[in-house]
Amino acid sequence: MKTWKMLTVVISLMLASLAFVFFVGIQPKAISKIGISQFENSDVVVNSLFVSIEPDLISPAIFFLGIDTSDANDPMMKEILSKFWSKMQQTPHPFQAMVVDQSIQIPEGMQAEHFDFRKEPERFIEGLKSAEKQAIHLLVVVPVVEASPKIPDSLMSLARKTIYTENPAKVAGLVFTSFPRQRQQEEFVTVPCNTGEEDQGQTATLGCYVIQKARFLYRKKYPSGMHVGLLDQLGQEEFVFLLTREP
Repeated sequence: MKTWKMLTVVISLMLASLAFVFFVGIQPKAISKIGISQFENSDVVVNSLFVSIEPDLISPAIFFLGIDTSDANDPMMKEILSKFWSKMQQTPHPFQAMVVDQSIQIPEGMQAEHFDFRKEPERFIEGLKSAEKQAIHLLVVVPVVEASPKIPDSLMSLARKTIYTENPAKVAGLVFTSFPRQRQQEEFVTVPCNTGEEDQGQTATLGCYVIQKARFLYRKKYPSGMHVGLLDQLGQEEFVFLLTREP
């Protein structure tokens, strides 16, 4: 009986591993924009970002910025948001307005409209329609899972499907999310890498990309406490900046 149970467990683990390998193996290949690097501060992060993809940041009409709120004690993301906004205001196509999900705290002094996107989806869509009619370059700051078209139920996907069906490139997204630097950290990733029936939130495409990317980088080591990260393009007007602290 024990032998049978052990065999069942082994087979289950093998099938799960094969499912993961098959799933990540069929995803479009990411295009590296910034290889894994260490970043001394938020200025270096934002400047590196603009050097790499500035045309992609200023051309879309609606820009979704996904913020990882998993580490409330790390001020880096607030600094990045503030400096990202300031840098955009110096471009030929600056943002004219910003709306922020109420779950995200923005730096003091930044002017933005806050509301709960998930509780007021009709208001969100109407706001996007109004911005489109008035040709307003709009920044939408949301949690990570809402800023990726890889997640079918995300707000970015909703915008593309309801307003910009004929020209989805007018909606772009940049996700800032943490990533594991050690195998034991994988269970704590912000976007779950669930597959099959367990993928209730349909986050597998993005979550499994994060895990797969991280596993290729475990052998690269940086000074403890240093911010390390990389930038990849996953699809049309879709970018992911993986950023975390070295253990």
